Parts: sequence; structure tokens; C-alpha cells
Amino acid sequence: MNKLAKINDILMCPSCRAPLLTSKDARECTICKASYPVLNKKSLAFITDPDELKANYIWKQVFDYDYGSYEQIILNKHAGEVILEVGSGINTLKNTKYENVILLEIYPYPTTDVVCYAEKLPFADNSVGGIFCSATLEHVKNPFTVMAEFVRVLKPGGHIKIDKSAPYLQAPDLLYIFCPIQKAQYLSQ
Repeated sequence: MNKLAKINDILMCPSCRAPLLTSKDARECTICKASYPVLNKKSLAFITDPDELKANYIWKQVFDYDYGSYEQIILNKHAGEVILEVGSGINTLKNTKYENVILLEIYPYPTTDVVCYAEKLPFADNSVGGIFCSATLEHVKNPFTVMAEFVRVLKPGGHIKIDKSAPYLQAPDLLYIFCPIQKAQYLSQ
């Protein structure tokens, strides 16, 4: 079973939150009729504007590293459940090794499963067992909206692992700098 088939039942329209109809080449909203194409037979695109996608193209480097010990605990605890990695970058190891981990990015890299913005996750409420988000929140337009989306899609008893990039990182799109206490306080609300 491919990764898109695993998530068909939990996908929803990010615009109106209605269910999606599945075809081989796209998903279509049952209410607003928005259509979301399947790219390269493997990535589902919720960002479809070519200019927007071109602007989102940031990374060219492949990061083939495995998950750390905390992520492994979550993977084991939620084996068989969908786990999202938001801001996954290009990682062929994770893409092939973990069938239940759905890699989300804002650009359809070769390893991306779902192309979307974290501020509007295309998943139903209480539908995923875990979320990994590494070195991503500091680059989004509204990290508090993203964290609210994490809470919305996470199943009761699910786990979220958020970390940040190194404090010395100076990326051109770096919008926020967080400390762990800020994230913990927000997620506890």
C-alpha cells in the first residue's frame, strides 16, 4: 500500500474542511469542488499555484539522517498510526524506511508525500498519532496557527516532537526565534 492510500480516509479540504473524493490523479473536495493533484504518482499537492511553488523552493541538499531516540519512542508507541513530519526537507531514508510517516513540505521534493502549508493541514481532527517538526516553526508565517493545527489533528494520547534549528542559524526566511519554554507554554493551553 502506498503512502497516499494510507491517508485517504483522514484527508480533508484545507479550505472548507469537507471530505475529499479520491481518484487516481487527484483528490476533489465534496463541497467547494477544489481539486488537488497527485504529482509524480506519489505526492498530493494542496499548493498548486506554479509561482507559489517556485517561491517555496528553498533546499537542494539531501538530508539522509534517521530519527533520534525520542522520535523512535513515538514511532514505536504509535506504530501503525499515521505520523506527520512537518517541514521534512529532502530525506530519502525516512521516505523509504517509515511507511506510516507522511513527509510534508511546501515544495514537491522527490521525497515529499504531501505538499501543503502547516497553517492549513489537510487532515481531519484527531486523526494522527504523532507529529514531528524540526527546524520549521521559525520559518512559518504564523507559528501559533501551526501549533493550533498540530493540536487539532493530533489524536487524544498522541505525541508532538518539536525542536528548533541552532540559534546561530541565519536563514533568509527566518521569521521567529523560540525557546523551549515558549512552545511548552503554548502547547499546554
